[in-house]
Amino acid sequence: NRTCVDLDECAEWGHCDQLCTNTMGSYTCQCAQGYTLINDSKCIAPDAKNLQLIFAHDRAIMRMLPHGTEPKVLANATSAAGVTFHYARNTLYWSDIKTRKVQSLPLDAQNKAVSPFDQTLPGTWAPVALAVDWVGDKIYVADLVGQKIDVFELSGQWHAVVLGSNLTSPADLALDPTAGLMFVADGGQVLRAHMDGTHARSIVSEAAYKASGVTVDIIGKRVFWCDSLLDYIESVDYEGAHRVMVLRGQQVPSPSRLALFENRIYWTDATKQGIMSVDKFEGPTSIQVTYKAKDIREPKGIIAVHALSQPRVSNPCGNNNGGCNHMCIVTAVKGAPTGLGFRCACSTGYQLETDLKLCKPVSEFLMYSQQRFIKGKVLEPVI
Repeated sequence: NRTCVDLDECAEWGHCDQLCTNTMGSYTCQCAQGYTLINDSKCIAPDAKNLQLIFAHDRAIMRMLPHGTEPKVLANATSAAGVTFHYARNTLYWSDIKTRKVQSLPLDAQNKAVSPFDQTLPGTWAPVALAVDWVGDKIYVADLVGQKIDVFELSGQWHAVVLGSNLTSPADLALDPTAGLMFVADGGQVLRAHMDGTHARSIVSEAAYKASGVTVDIIGKRVFWCDSLLDYIESVDYEGAHRVMVLRGQQVPSPSRLALFENRIYWTDATKQGIMSVDKFEGPTSIQVTYKAKDIREPKGIIAVHALSQPRVSNPCGNNNGGCNHMCIVTAVKGAPTGLGFRCACSTGYQLETDLKLCKPVSEFLMYSQQRFIKGKVLEPVI
């Protein structure tokens, strides 16, 4: 073969930190708004020093600087698991497995505009992980025992099950509200769905045994996940393609949850009793011990808190809740100008009317048993 074709460097791992444009015989790198391009390929946040890490372990929620300095207990707990943060509201949300509650803590004590969030559900609810939709102002909760994903209004007024099938052991979830997508670490798979729960499909299943943590790069449109039994951190794009290994083996003995900022992946590790980090491109040579303490048992959720982590986009629900009677769910919509739209949803015990906006009480439903649970399904739903 004597024909030469252009090599698409943008399809390969590691040429550009964030955005890449392929050109004939070469390529150019760009950065998302707010970042600065250096050395033609790296993207740096000018105010990266403002980054804070917040993580949960069994007895407390802790905050610290990215190198583990200035650790501070934000809230005490009995068995903390999930943690998320709404940057515009400056409010922390966390879950506790023993109390079976999701609670909030405004980090600006003077901000009285943010209503307190204190939610629990009847039955054997196990809220192991949280994610915030900062565009539509919702909290998504992974229920390990109930094998489902719940969604709550931040006001606590409405609650619905957004994903109640296709899950076996949901351990963590991550959202990209700018694209309307949800990703769930679910045992032997990483599942992708629209944020309204539709179009659920597995994007990772091969060589996955116990996917325990998941986070997203909303700029590069990639998913990072860890497996706590096979001891690795890997990544795929949003379609489940271009799979790459970040770290594997003894350096990552028991990864629990993940967070990402710039090029660094932070993970909580039960064996090492703390937080580790690695450069997603450089691998083992870039590992750092971020924070370690003997009294840290079962470290779980971790988040990287920075303004650039939650870029603002227009809320498709607008100022009138999308005309929805109960909940307006921001979600991916094919054919929408930005790919982002909304769908109305009803609180538990209600169903949508034929106009897809109003809600009415459920009068007839199918009750059935599944494993250890008694479940219900609406008969003849409109969608």
